[in-house]
Amino acid sequence: MNKKLNYVLFLLATTAINIVIMGLLFFIPFVLIAIIFKKYIDTVLPILYIVMPLVSIFGGFLIYSKLYKIFRQKVDMEKYFEPLFKKKW
Repeated sequence: MNKKLNYVLFLLATTAINIVIMGLLFFIPFVLIAIIFKKYIDTVLPILYIVMPLVSIFGGFLIYSKLYKIFRQKVDMEKYFEPLFKKKW
């Protein structure tokens, strides 16, 4: 495999991981809060519909950033990956 194919596969894998992280950060707390506040579900549910997407987006970004930082420290990116588009100066 060449460097560009490695980069494409890396982008696809990290995108899938990010989507899974966001999904987990949305559904697990959503279900737990709905179970805990079952008695007040009529008032809690509209708040959850607003808060949980924001929590999943920002939380997913933070977790993804930490994982990417750890990955960059462990792997020499220039050795295995080459950008698809290069700047022409």
